[in-house]
Amino acid sequence: MQQALDLGNRLIMMDNGQIILEVNEEQKAKLTIEDLLNEFQRIRGTKMASDRALLS
Repeated sequence: MQQALDLGNRLIMMDNGQIILEVNEEQKAKLTIEDLLNEFQRIRGTKMASDRALLS
């Protein structure tokens, strides 16, 4: 997840092949990993199940 925040000029979060969140460069610059996890939980109503996404 840190690479997703560090690289590129926008961020697209997907779950089960669906885009669930898209942020532009300005919004992305303000995000943390914790923010992404909170957004996932807010949108999907559940915590992210895979530690693999956090560690990559």
